[in-house]
Amino acid sequence: MNQVMTEQEFIDLAEQVPNFVMMKLAEGKAVSYRSDEYPDLLLREYPNGRLESIDVDINTGERITLAVLREGISA
Repeated sequence: MNQVMTEQEFIDLAEQVPNFVMMKLAEGKAVSYRSDEYPDLLLREYPNGRLESIDVDINTGERITLAVLREGISA
């Protein structure tokens, strides 16, 4: 059974994404996402603040770092 989201449900879900990202980073986990700040890139952010542009090999699932957009803070 396919269920279609209403426009408001989609907006509500989209508004929760930044909170989810921040929660995962606070847990010490890296997160991959897209951002309006870098509209054509898939991003990977690490708890130390490092931000990378990434791609994923669809054959192997391997994550490939294309560029470091921001260095992280060394512990």
